[in-house]
Amino acid sequence: MKKNFKKAFTLVEMLIVVVIIGILSSALLPRLQGAQSAARDSARKSDLSQLGSAILQYYNNRGEYPEGSGGTTDADKGTNGHMISVDKIGWKLIKLVELSSIPHDPNKKNVIKWKAGTSSDITLSGGEYWYFAMTKNSIPNGWYVLVARTETEWGTNFLNTIPISWDLSNFKACTSFKSSDIDSDCTIATSSMPTDTNGTCCYTSKDQFLYLYVF
Repeated sequence: MKKNFKKAFTLVEMLIVVVIIGILSSALLPRLQGAQSAARDSARKSDLSQLGSAILQYYNNRGEYPEGSGGTTDADKGTNGHMISVDKIGWKLIKLVELSSIPHDPNKKNVIKWKAGTSSDITLSGGEYWYFAMTKNSIPNGWYVLVARTETEWGTNFLNTIPISWDLSNFKACTSFKSSDIDSDCTIATSSMPTDTNGTCCYTSKDQFLYLYVF
């Protein structure tokens, strides 16, 4: 009787397949991670836009912007340049403008580093979005900002190394970016304006990336 033998992969062939898979994975993984980062930044922009619309609706209904509850100081209320979690005004938006829920950062471990004027950095953790009031045309609390920590240049319009001068008339967003690791002539922004007249901002680390929704 003639025996039928099934041909199997040899050890060498298996090793070749594993090596090829490893090479393909190492080539594709950065692109996949970049796509995921861009998708999260897109979600952050959408979240802040949704929150901004709810806050403006609150203003139209009440004649004032929402303030945080739980205390009477500026730091409790998110006024005069003090940042608070959006969650502290969230119940007002849900109750008074019927916002279904308060969105949170897709990355729950995201940390925002913020330079308040000329003071040292403030670190805000918890993967939440942040909200604060600033001066507009010398009127305290005349404009409001929502802040998210971003991951890509595409999703970013501000750097935490650029302190806001606390008045909307002096606010400038970044229109393009340079990495100081790549561009040796890149000067890190340390003023209230982007580095040059074209709105180019220089950064040393992607940890500086922020997206500000101004309304």
